[in-house]
Amino acid sequence: MDRSIYMAENQNRPYRIMLLIPARSYRGEAFLQAAQHLGIEVIQVIDMSRELAEYWRQPLGVDFNQPEAAIQTIAAFVEKTPVDAMLGVDDSGTLLAARASARLGLPH
Repeated sequence: MDRSIYMAENQNRPYRIMLLIPARSYRGEAFLQAAQHLGIEVIQVIDMSRELAEYWRQPLGVDFNQPEAAIQTIAAFVEKTPVDAMLGVDDSGTLLAARASARLGLPH
C-alpha cells in the first residue's frame, strides 16, 4: 500500500502512532500488521533500556517501571517526531500510554 488510508489532521503525512510494547510481548505483531494494512505509521516504544533498544535498532526504549522518566523520553521524541496517538498493547503499556498522552495533550 503506497498511500495511507488515514492522514493526520491538518498534516501532509500519514497518521502516526506510538505503540508501547513490552520487550517479550507476543501481541505487538498483530497491531503492527493492522497498522500496516491501514497505512498508519508506527513508532515502537519498547520496554527496555535505551542502550539495548539502540543495539536492537529500535527507535525508542524506555523503562515502563519508571513512568516519569519514560514520559520525559517519549515527550522529547514527540517534540521532534509528532504523533497522533499512543496505544499500549498490554496493561503496563496502556497505563503509560494514557499518562504520556495526557501530558502531551493527545486523546486518551
